[in-house]
Amino acid sequence: MKFKAFFYFLVPLGLLTAPASASPLSGYWLTEDAAVIVGIDRCGSKEETVCGLIVAFPGAAKVTELAAAQDALCQQPVLWDLKKTEAQAWQIGKIFDPRTERIYKARLDLSGTRLTVRVSTGFPGLGDTLVWTRFTGHVKECRATRNAKSK
Repeated sequence: MKFKAFFYFLVPLGLLTAPASASPLSGYWLTEDAAVIVGIDRCGSKEETVCGLIVAFPGAAKVTELAAAQDALCQQPVLWDLKKTEAQAWQIGKIFDPRTERIYKARLDLSGTRLTVRVSTGFPGLGDTLVWTRFTGHVKECRATRNAKSK
């Protein structure tokens, strides 16, 4: 996908890193099924915008679609252009589902160590709600292989 190449360009340049005033979302988040850890941080110099990349696969062996695709999905952007709209809410952005390889609209709501991820197709009432938890343990980040098939 086009956005993957764009993010591969941003990461080495340090444009997907947290400056002194990091977002409250900055850090590692364990997905609801505990298969993936997503690293979330501010996007470049945009004050209120966050993005996220897949950084680790602690439980991917239990998920067939992910087990076979870890090399290709490592450092894959999964959240982008999420703009802060309320004190603890970000929306108007997109989320990529690596299992279906589809992109959806996303809204994130932060409450303590819980991140409610609302995924929708754009139609009210249609979509899913997931709960991710802040991961505070040691994360051994995966390293993207540049010869992995690009989406």
